[in-house]
Amino acid sequence: MSDDDDSVEPCRASDASIGTPLKARLIADIPMQRVDMRAGDGSSRPAVGDIVELDHGFTGPNGESMGIVVCFNDDRSVRWVADIMDSEIELIPQ
Repeated sequence: MSDDDDSVEPCRASDASIGTPLKARLIADIPMQRVDMRAGDGSSRPAVGDIVELDHGFTGPNGESMGIVVCFNDDRSVRWVADIMDSEIELIPQ
């Protein structure tokens, strides 16, 4: 790609910048006001012990470290999505 070429190369799964999503286990109850059941099938509410994938992190309204997590069903359909505090999950070693 030249400097005057505005095209963008697509990302490929083999790119080094793309890896396996980090997984975590819920270790605390998530308040329902931070859960978006509309983003999934609503088949169950978040429960301690659920395995989730981390989407991205952000700083909460009070400066706390937070993130968005997604809980998937066995068929990879989305069950629910939630905003969590880092203290509400434990990372699962890869």
